[in-house]
Amino acid sequence: MAKGIKTPKPAKRRKISRAARDLMRAALKRHKGNQSRAARALGLPNSAQFFRMWHGIIVETPAMKAAVIRARERARAAFLFVRPADNGNGDHAIDRVQLRVIVDQLTRLLDQ
Repeated sequence: MAKGIKTPKPAKRRKISRAARDLMRAALKRHKGNQSRAARALGLPNSAQFFRMWHGIIVETPAMKAAVIRARERARAAFLFVRPADNGNGDHAIDRVQLRVIVDQLTRLLDQ
């Protein structure tokens, strides 16, 4: 290496949140590795944005942050067996019908 010549440092990869990586990985798995379909499922404007985030070229975009928030809400609702209340203020109520069906199914399984 010649003396006095500075070489550029390699670009540092930007990291996206773990939740975003997990969501992207799940979308890729669900769509059998097709980045275009995975990007569309996550609500991203194009597959190039998906590719750039996946490879650390750009950080999370507002569309990806919104997808993470939607995924968290769906997971929370599924975990708690809740549905949005009809009053429009963001409250949630237990879905008693769904809960009753599950309890009945479990009771039948245990009685066998």
